[in-house]
Amino acid sequence: MFFGTPNWPINIENPSVAYKFLDQHLPGTYIWNVMLASFIIFLNAVIINHIVIKNRIAREINLYPGMLFILLTSIHKDMFWVSPHLISVSFLSIGISSVFRVYQKPNASIHLFNTGFFVGLSTMFFSPHFLFLIFAFLSTATLRKIKFRDFIQILVGFVLVFLFGLFFRFWNYGDVQIMPGFSEQFSWVFSINNIKLNELLIFLLLLILTISSFIYYRKFTIKKSIQSQKKVNLIYWILFFGILCLSFNLNKMLFSGLIILILPLSICGSMLMNRFKNDLGLELLHFFILFFIIFSHFWF
Repeated sequence: MFFGTPNWPINIENPSVAYKFLDQHLPGTYIWNVMLASFIIFLNAVIINHIVIKNRIAREINLYPGMLFILLTSIHKDMFWVSPHLISVSFLSIGISSVFRVYQKPNASIHLFNTGFFVGLSTMFFSPHFLFLIFAFLSTATLRKIKFRDFIQILVGFVLVFLFGLFFRFWNYGDVQIMPGFSEQFSWVFSINNIKLNELLIFLLLLILTISSFIYYRKFTIKKSIQSQKKVNLIYWILFFGILCLSFNLNKMLFSGLIILILPLSICGSMLMNRFKNDLGLELLHFFILFFIIFSHFWF
């Protein structure tokens, strides 16, 4: 954020009603908006570290996942503002954290409800993230002996968000259009003409990290308990649904939309780093990423 700034204010096509309302109360100057975005990114990094450490997803206890999340979200200057994607992913990360808590618990009602509730809040800011409701159902079925009421509890939490939104909209504006323009946030057209060189390099870096994550899938799960294997599988489900959400919004996607992929890739990347025993190599990799961030911000 210190080497270059995006065009400010940033024009968003078809923003959600929830984001329009929130945007009225966000800092109007770029530097304060960036500071708030940095704080939100830091909170997301804390949540990611908590998920990995609490659920023993990685073999070693460290702060690599959160560090990678911060580095990868710093890789493009357009990510450093309070965008609909950043707010949506923040709620989504809390919902994902709730999903992991349902494992083998006889009474997980509150966690199931929270999962649906936060996925609903995420959808309010970026419509394609409603697909993570399917992720919530699949994750629950993976982590526990599923019952029909579990699906109902998730669905109730999800729907309740929109009921509150309808009530708020009607009370303040006299109408019930909670998500106008919902369909406009979906598109399958993509043009590469406006992509800059540094953005192509960033896409390539994320693609390499994604491919490496799938190549090392077996090594990530081998010699782990059944519980850990199931929870590692959920990280790959997050990655899959993140790619699916992006595919619905390619031609109108701001670069900040990639944060939905960075969330699971930071965890997979940390597990890759844990496999390296050469500390010097890890330090060189860290410096390479920092140099690439500066290069991306300054020269483009």
